[in-house]
Amino acid sequence: MTKSSPQSIPAARLSPPANPQKETNTVARGTTGWVGGLRLGVASTQNDSGTVVVLDGDGVPHENNWRVTGKAGHSERLANGYTITIDKVVNAEKLEKGMIGSGGGSVTITVTPPK
Repeated sequence: MTKSSPQSIPAARLSPPANPQKETNTVARGTTGWVGGLRLGVASTQNDSGTVVVLDGDGVPHENNWRVTGKAGHSERLANGYTITIDKVVNAEKLEKGMIGSGGGSVTITVTPPK
């Protein structure tokens, strides 16, 4: 028997778009995806705050990762001209001591490419 989620979550694309446009998607904690021309990962979701790691994209240096951390409404312009806005944070579940796993959580992110 296959279970389905009662509510669909828009997933980030698996490859970069040919012509990046402003885009909003939800990225689950511990996963990565392309949003608006940037490959993003979600490192943490706790206390209504999310940490988004910029992994790849036009003008993103390969030698280090940029991080954007904040609560819903936080917006930050990167050195490459892209703007990342954290729209919504779903906190990860708190795991009991000794339990392993991601515990869920996600961040809804809007990426706006430079003009």
